[in-house]
Amino acid sequence: MFLKNYSCFMKNIIKNIINRLTKAKVFKMVICLFSFIVIVFTLYKGTLIVEKWMNNKIKNFDIPVLYNSEDGICINPNSIYFSNRCLKSPDSLSAPIPNGNLISSYTGKVLDSYSTKEYYTDYHVIPRFTGRMEWNEYLCRNVPEVEYYKEPYPATRTVWHGYFWYYDIYIFKCSERYNFFDTSIDKANKYFDEFKQKLKNYDYWSFTPNFYWNHPKVADLAISYCFKEKDTNVETVRTIIYSNEKIIMVEVRSAHSLVSHAEKILKDFTIYNPKSYKQKIQIEIYLPFILLFLAVSVFIFLILDIRKDEIRNIVALRMLRFSAFIVFCDMILVFIQWELLLNGYYVLDEVWKSAVIVFGLGLIFSYPLLVYTHIKCKCNYSYDYILPLIFKSYLIKHNATDAEIKSVISFICYPSYALASPFSVFVFIYIVSTSCILIFIFEMRTLFLWINNKTLYRNSNQIFKDYYLILDISTNASAKEIDNAYYKAMSNAKSKLMQNNIQEAYRILNSQTNIRTLYDAEYSLYVKSKDFKNYNMHNKKLEHDISFIQEELNLSNQIGKFHNKKNLVIISIFIFIIILIASLFLLDIS
Repeated sequence: MFLKNYSCFMKNIIKNIINRLTKAKVFKMVICLFSFIVIVFTLYKGTLIVEKWMNNKIKNFDIPVLYNSEDGICINPNSIYFSNRCLKSPDSLSAPIPNGNLISSYTGKVLDSYSTKEYYTDYHVIPRFTGRMEWNEYLCRNVPEVEYYKEPYPATRTVWHGYFWYYDIYIFKCSERYNFFDTSIDKANKYFDEFKQKLKNYDYWSFTPNFYWNHPKVADLAISYCFKEKDTNVETVRTIIYSNEKIIMVEVRSAHSLVSHAEKILKDFTIYNPKSYKQKIQIEIYLPFILLFLAVSVFIFLILDIRKDEIRNIVALRMLRFSAFIVFCDMILVFIQWELLLNGYYVLDEVWKSAVIVFGLGLIFSYPLLVYTHIKCKCNYSYDYILPLIFKSYLIKHNATDAEIKSVISFICYPSYALASPFSVFVFIYIVSTSCILIFIFEMRTLFLWINNKTLYRNSNQIFKDYYLILDISTNASAKEIDNAYYKAMSNAKSKLMQNNIQEAYRILNSQTNIRTLYDAEYSLYVKSKDFKNYNMHNKKLEHDISFIQEELNLSNQIGKFHNKKNLVIISIFIFIIILIASLFLLDIS
């Protein structure tokens, strides 16, 4: 009764834990991270399996065999060596034999022949030319005559001799016990290491036998040793094969071609069943595919699982669904590509290796992209919602115009969703290269503004501005709240003066230095003062920093022709295209 109550109590606890975890965000994060690890692992493992399969492709899976379940071997249907089955005891055999329980045995004799060369004397006929003279009334002529005689010479001929050679095949059940984690190769190596100790006084050699079916080669799969029978003094070769916890012993007795006869027997059976091995290979190949499908499906399900009350950005939700669809299609393309390679429609050369990597990188790049879009679905909509905050801050600090910000969103941010496609590598190169060029140009423009600036700050007293009022936020607002307030205020600003004030407030309050700390201290004095209009700042350092920022914003307006008419994002894209064309041209020349 106690155990029953205890088990029910533990079940309820486990159920509560699972229910809480499923509702927690941490659980989703852990599952997403685990699915990402599975995606990377399966892509890597699947690619290695495909490459291994293509480089060592095993053919003739459908070769005709006779599977002997009792012996655990597959036999050539046309074999003559496994026709005479008997239960012959190996106890009377000389030389070391394997330890194990005898399952079955085969015996027989085969009529064969060998050839020898015989020397003898042969004759060939050689003509000899003779002649005589004949006269007529005018001329004398020579009349030829031929005589033939036999000339001896040494010759050789092939003589065939018939003989019988004998064989015995024993199959044992291995009695040795090995560790549970030992593989078949480990077990074979351990067995042969122990058996070699018995063969110190014999000539032996380890080799890989050539079986009937061309199964994967394993080093030192068999061992052979020669000796002479004590009673008959006949040359004997004995071959020991370890496989599937069974021992196959092939013994051949013959006066001629001893090793070749043993090889004939080995070529008529196999220790692997082609059909079962084919199933094993198929499981090994398709298991990573199944795991990849499950990992991607779970990941997409968790990403798309957003409650309706949490959705604040419909546009981001649409992009999330679109990206999830692209990821699913990319996964299907990976499966199709692997299937074509496995079936031999394509050759796994350097081109197709690169294609496999490209398709796989599309799935890997899609992970952070979908997570980022999932987060943006829960934020308020703005035209620049897709732009990360760190890039927003950089563009604002470097006086980027609205046209440049929109260009970054249109030509860099939205194309990043193509990272989930099979063209992920090319999109990645485009985004990284264009961003690096753009950052370089922005820094050069900032340097240009600084060089052309004659007065970086104003000497006169500054009018103290309530930046919290300008952004409509509280004094304890966080950095994220300041960012949201800034973008909201900029979208509603209708004049250049309002935009400058908003930018100025954002530069002060969102500063990564101690400007906000100085401003908060000054703001507390400002609130306590009675004369807000004529309030003069007490902190000269703060006045200097505010003047510097104001002057920087004014300078950006003074050179508006350079700033507005020349979109640096478009210039960066053109520079990237020129560099790309030049690189392709140089590669073509080389």
